[in-house]
Amino acid sequence: MKRRNFLWYSLLFAAGCTTGVNSTNNSSDQMVGTAPKNLKFAVTDVTGIKDLQRDFGLFCTTLEEILGIKIEFFPVENSTAAAPALLSREVDIVLLGLQNT
Repeated sequence: MKRRNFLWYSLLFAAGCTTGVNSTNNSSDQMVGTAPKNLKFAVTDVTGIKDLQRDFGLFCTTLEEILGIKIEFFPVENSTAAAPALLSREVDIVLLGLQNT
């Protein structure tokens, strides 16, 4: 009786391990296919596209090289304007900081 239980539980354990491995491989394959081609980057402290390019151009260039994804600037006026842009997927990355007044 103990041998049957041992064999049964061993079989269940092996089946559970193989099912988990297969589902993990399937989800990782799906993530590779859905990588974005470009990201939109916004900074709440900087207004205007020219100021964004001047202040964060080197940062975005370095980030493009590391990620292998094109980064576009998206100007926002403040953090209040950045929140709806994130929710509506108009912007992907927002750098939020405190303005010096």
